[in-house]
Amino acid sequence: MDFLIFVSDLFRIWDDTWDGDRDHSKDEFDQLFSLLSFDIFKNKFFCENQQALTSQIFIAWNAWKDSNEWRESGNKVQKMCAWFIRDYCNEICFLVAWITGGKDFVREISIKTRASYLEKLVSGGVDGFE
Repeated sequence: MDFLIFVSDLFRIWDDTWDGDRDHSKDEFDQLFSLLSFDIFKNKFFCENQQALTSQIFIAWNAWKDSNEWRESGNKVQKMCAWFIRDYCNEICFLVAWITGGKDFVREISIKTRASYLEKLVSGGVDGFE
């Protein structure tokens, strides 16, 4: 759980800073830098699964970069797809679930989790991606 909280904070601060959605304090950046620089390597789960986790983080980062490009597109379909691929970072939850509980556990939580994401989309809108 500590790893998922860390990576969630990482993605949120990065995206907020990139988009200018929210300012973050120097202390938040310092904490994030500390986590990235040395604290992450004290996390046993991360160390035991580093290759899979860093691969997924890279894939999520790449999707997020594509999302930012498509968000600015004049193509309505690309803009709609941008909303979904920007949140590809959430897929790391399913990777962690598979590592810790196997495929049956992933199947148990997958649809419920996606339904929750969809509910947030419906209630909050696509915040400028349309």
